[in-house]
Amino acid sequence: MSGVHDLGAGFDQHVAAEFVAADVDAAMETMVEEPYVWHVPPLTGAAGGGAVRRFYSTELVGHTPPDAVLRPIARTVAPDPAALPVAGAEQAERLVELARAVPR
Repeated sequence: MSGVHDLGAGFDQHVAAEFVAADVDAAMETMVEEPYVWHVPPLTGAAGGGAVRRFYSTELVGHTPPDAVLRPIARTVAPDPAALPVAGAEQAERLVELARAVPR
């Protein structure tokens, strides 16, 4: 391999693992060894492999309401961290639940 990667395809694979397959292991396989994630709307997230896996397992992957519709707003794919801002029609109970998880 030349060292050049299709970052867009890799990010698509990651998002599909998170929101389509709801597969934490598959999502983790798309990340660097020591990933971090900041889930901005509820101000939650994690840093480091174990913490990100825990966050994905308990707060994110498989916890999106089944009727939620995520609409991409913009997409940035560069060698720096990827970002995919989305607008979601999420249920209020889930947002309140996520807000309670924020350390105070």
